[in-house]
Amino acid sequence: MTQYPVPPALAPLLGSHEAQEQLPVAFDPDRWARELQSVLSEDVVRLALESEATTTLVRPGRRSVARQTIATLADATDLTDDDQVLSLWLLMLAWGNGEQSRWGFQNAANALAQPDVLLDNLRMTAAILRGAEDTDELAVAYRAWRPGSYVSESFFSKWFAFAGRRDGRIWQPLILDENVWKTLNDTLGLTVSDLVGSKKPAAKYQAYVEIVHEWAESPNHAQWIEWVLFSQNGKPVGGPIG
Repeated sequence: MTQYPVPPALAPLLGSHEAQEQLPVAFDPDRWARELQSVLSEDVVRLALESEATTTLVRPGRRSVARQTIATLADATDLTDDDQVLSLWLLMLAWGNGEQSRWGFQNAANALAQPDVLLDNLRMTAAILRGAEDTDELAVAYRAWRPGSYVSESFFSKWFAFAGRRDGRIWQPLILDENVWKTLNDTLGLTVSDLVGSKKPAAKYQAYVEIVHEWAESPNHAQWIEWVLFSQNGKPVGGPIG
């Protein structure tokens, strides 16, 4: 992998989150069932989002799921089974949108209205990343995600991070969403396109994953740094978070 410079603000940023960790995310399964009723049966939605094995009741009408739980489910998911793939996808969407989703329900409904395109995207990119030996395949998977499924980088990179993992590898796919971009650009003053000499989104995604792993002590630490970048959301170090 390419060697990238370390931003001076990185150490203070990571230090400001020391001993903090990503908490489970609460969501509303009733709303997901209601919003997706035109494209997916309520039974399928509730099976994915109300399983006692993967989600926890936090208060009436709200359940929560932890990131590690989704990762464990992803490891066990049979990519040839439509129901298992969609269940994983739905749980990931609920986690990624939480309780404050703006466009998540409509984007999910649009994606599920074209199930063949969506399933092809999910299977193909997961297979590419699970089989990848080097980080060049990150860009391959990024380019392989076909348009027309109403899924943005923020959410197909979440799929990459869960379904594209492979135990024992020195790197893993990471999530790249708007919060992460803001922290890279505004908090750390890092312009990824300048570092890689390309404005192509696939090249920038690959470089981002490489950069974070260079900063990290292990793939798990890289995942934690990704979460710090998300949590900071472009705020200056030492300023209010959120």
